[in-house]
Amino acid sequence: MSLKSSISDQGFAVIKLPSDSIINDITKIVDKESNKLLKIYSTDEYHKKLIEIQTRINLIGTRDKLLSELADVLYEFHGSEEFGAQTVVYLRGVRPVNKESSIKHEALPMHRENFYCDEEYIDYQLNMHFPISNYNENTSMKYYRNSHNIPDQDLIIDKKDHEYSGIKRFSRGHQLGLPYNPKIIENLNDMDFPLSAPCTVNDAFLFSSKLIHGGGLNFTDKIRFSLDFATLPKKWLSTLKSNHFASYEKNKSHFVEVSVKNHLVQQ
Repeated sequence: MSLKSSISDQGFAVIKLPSDSIINDITKIVDKESNKLLKIYSTDEYHKKLIEIQTRINLIGTRDKLLSELADVLYEFHGSEEFGAQTVVYLRGVRPVNKESSIKHEALPMHRENFYCDEEYIDYQLNMHFPISNYNENTSMKYYRNSHNIPDQDLIIDKKDHEYSGIKRFSRGHQLGLPYNPKIIENLNDMDFPLSAPCTVNDAFLFSSKLIHGGGLNFTDKIRFSLDFATLPKKWLSTLKSNHFASYEKNKSHFVEVSVKNHLVQQ
């Protein structure tokens, strides 16, 4: 089944990465830092350290290397060798639930992307999730089966504030992509039960921005690490705002045009 068909049918697809994927290098980076991070109890200090590691990961060209590893499926999905890609690859580091603030601050609540963006392009975004370390059924991202087909109007939403989330706007947590005013789905019980993302290290879990998903709590004694970023059809790039806080650079869009032309195995 093609990526486009799989996304349309079940809301996601799991793609195996090559054995020499850049993910191997990133795993070494986070494994080296993991024990040090576990000793940090201040959420702000923890987020500061995650940003430092996230910056290292971005500086070694992680996004472009992952795009090249997925060149063929992304070409098929977007119908073009050129499309948009986020300027930042986010590092998710979800601490065990017995650590201070981990429940509220690091496990993303169930959502779909248009909760936090009212621009039309968001419904055409392809989310990309990459397990890194300590990723299993007890720690994995969760999703609701076939939830990409649920109309927005069928969701009952309660908008919270930073007092609830513990994340202030323009804080380090915000910089890591955590919502400062999270929207909580109140009728999740009407959607059966959440499932663990069926992926492991060296997989790419590609999914519709409409699929209802969340970070998942970590019921182990180690930090769960993963990476996230997204791609977008080229036609939507002209509609984006000229700057975005998470891009780290003033006057830089959250997405930029990229090309996988030189990495395609077949067209």
